[in-house]
Amino acid sequence: MSQVVTKIPKDTVLNGFAHLVSGTFSTLKSNLSATTDPTVSSDAAAGYAVGSTWINTTLDKVFVCVDSSNGAAVWRSFIDPSLASNYSLASGTNTYAATLVPAIAAYVNGLQLNIRFTNANTAASTLNVNSVGAKNIFKNGSALASGDIQANSLGILVFNTSDDRFDLVAGGSTSSGGGSGFDPFLFIGN
Repeated sequence: MSQVVTKIPKDTVLNGFAHLVSGTFSTLKSNLSATTDPTVSSDAAAGYAVGSTWINTTLDKVFVCVDSSNGAAVWRSFIDPSLASNYSLASGTNTYAATLVPAIAAYVNGLQLNIRFTNANTAASTLNVNSVGAKNIFKNGSALASGDIQANSLGILVFNTSDDRFDLVAGGSTSSGGGSGFDPFLFIGN
């Protein structure tokens, strides 16, 4: 196997990263000092390509372009694991709403959420995270019954794409000792 070495002149200025395309250097446009997140318009028409990097220096977030289609660019965020607790407080009764920071853009299979419910449920319930869409919450394969979620309880929910719902896999109920909302078998540090 032969190795090709290409020398870049010292006076050459590159914006972004250089990469080889058919043995020729080309530049990959990147925005390393943005103050906002990329949008669907941060696309090929704006000079971005698959692999472009975008850094939001205000929120300390890094993105990579995975689709640069004009008007429909897709950027994926690299999230610092120390920031991605997936914990939120859910408001409402039966139609719960929660906001994660950083926000999610879609539900993916296996997405695990740690949700503190402010109010008990009184019937079958849904959860809408970051306005992505309300999805049913099931427990043990069935829609929630009244009291499956107690006020101020912490529950672990996992998104199930095959059934398009959240499964309450732990928590949600109070301890048998008197309605504090604390599940003695569930501890999630925060």
